[in-house]
Amino acid sequence: MSTNEPRITEGNVAEIVSKTQLIITPGRDEGVKTGDKFQVVASEKEQVRDPHTETVLEEIPVIKATVVVKAVYEKCCLVENSSTRDEERVVGGYMLDILGRANVPTRTVTLVEDLRVDDRTIRQVDRTIKVGDRCVKD
Repeated sequence: MSTNEPRITEGNVAEIVSKTQLIITPGRDEGVKTGDKFQVVASEKEQVRDPHTETVLEEIPVIKATVVVKAVYEKCCLVENSSTRDEERVVGGYMLDILGRANVPTRTVTLVEDLRVDDRTIRQVDRTIKVGDRCVKD
């Protein structure tokens, strides 16, 4: 296979490590690199209907999550939720630095930010990630 040919871009969830991390296939052998993004998709598609006529307009994939590769192994990789942002948070009280100035210790906290939506209109589609779910390179 030449280096210009596309590599494998699909795999599956192999293991759920935590609420923010998964092990998925493929891995280094298939050309996956740290920083690559994958979408975890449901096997069934969601029907989008016209709100007035109830006609099915389209069937679209249900994206359960977008994840980013954090560590790559031979046949799999560790991925983490990519819908995060870092924020500095104050830890404890004030401290004084060597010159006697107030120093506020902080730590970086990663937060997932919600979209501004009307909760009553959220479609009840099962977006629970399960072992065996298909993963597609983004």
